Amino acid sequence: MLSTIHTSTPSASQKKMIVSTLKSTSESCANVLSKIEREEGFQISRSDLNRWAKLFEKQGQTQKSLEILRFKELKYLALMNHFKLCSGKKNTDPDYFGRSSLKTAASIIAPSVVHINSGSSGSGFIIDSVGTIITCAHVVTDRDLLVNKEKLVVTLSNGEHYNGVVWKYMSDKDVALVKIDGRGTLTPAKWGDVKKVFLGDLVLCAGSTLGLSHSFSKGVVSCLERTHEEIGSEGANNLYLQTDCAASQGNSGGPLVNLSGEVIGMIVGGEKEGWIEFALRLDSLLKILKTMGYKLPNSVLVQN
Repeated sequence: MLSTIHTSTPSASQKKMIVSTLKSTSESCANVLSKIEREEGFQISRSDLNRWAKLFEKQGQTQKSLEILRFKELKYLALMNHFKLCSGKKNTDPDYFGRSSLKTAASIIAPSVVHINSGSSGSGFIIDSVGTIITCAHVVTDRDLLVNKEKLVVTLSNGEHYNGVVWKYMSDKDVALVKIDGRGTLTPAKWGDVKKVFLGDLVLCAGSTLGLSHSFSKGVVSCLERTHEEIGSEGANNLYLQTDCAASQGNSGGPLVNLSGEVIGMIVGGEKEGWIEFALRLDSLLKILKTMGYKLPNSVLVQN
């Protein structure tokens, strides 16, 4: 016999209190909402969460809106894992699962993604607030002559253009660092934790697909540890994630991110038919950056 699950919902006055709390808090809205549900013993509906997210977005508080949507996704992921869906019933709400998570991830990483024009199109992403951009070495160097490409034009997500210079690179690892003078206007990407990446995870690839800047495609992680021999890439001892994100010219150097918008790898290329994309794993990438003399936060080095 199926048991009936009884849950209470917040009253109108409680909803007003919740919105007021979300407006004034400096904590993550997701943490605040989770604490309120736990302490008050009720469940906040998806419709209320959607309405509050839209309210904060209209008020220009995009981060709080994204945090509310992220809470909604995590909340209903947990419910879906705990309970079986009724046979024969189909949920027709397009926002029930997935779309908000992808929207959140794209919104977080988008300001950090750059288009690199070096005579051909490539991608990269900002890793600090003083103008350091990471990309593939083959995007910004001449493989045959092993020299830097002289003219680099870096375009941010807001359309601003900067002249870039190759600061450091390791051609044998296919990693390069580019510098631009864009202080005060830059949004560094957030680092993820590759230990928390699993087969089947939904991910986003960002870059300049076919030269079309700031393009996104979604996919799933289909292999956790490809070697450079397997994928025919430069970079001895590197490990790569395999995904089914759309693979095309121009994506190289762009970030692969999880649903929190955190970088878990750097796109290096794909299989020629366009069905498989490979990304240098974050742990391999961080080791290379350390070898190149780039100083990373201790928290990033520890978790990866």
